[in-house]
Amino acid sequence: MAEIMKQRNMQEQLRSEMMDAQEKMKHDKMQQLAEKYYYHDMIKQNESKQALKEMNYKNFYQHTAEAQKHAEDMHVNQVLSPQMKRKNDIDQFIDKGVKDENERKLRDEVSRLKNRYEQYQDMNRTLKV
Repeated sequence: MAEIMKQRNMQEQLRSEMMDAQEKMKHDKMQQLAEKYYYHDMIKQNESKQALKEMNYKNFYQHTAEAQKHAEDMHVNQVLSPQMKRKNDIDQFIDKGVKDENERKLRDEVSRLKNRYEQYQDMNRTLKV
């Protein structure tokens, strides 16, 4: 009978160890799943942070480009446009002066030719008399 009790105690101890091992396996598996979900969540958070960071950089560079374009437009409007208008006014003034000078030279030439023609006519009249 002592042997039967000894055998039963061994069986109970074996069952208890098996149950403990199964419990430990379940606990380890649950721990692994929890870690897996935790790391998966961390990866998702990092991906969303990276996407947000890239969007912020894109917005920053887009805003910077728009500000640069606005600054260039302001420079054109405030500096270059008045200078171009002044240059156009000077060019028009010079063109008018050149045109007036050419017209004056042409009038002088016509006057000189008329005077010469009149002198020629006067000389012809004096010779005919």
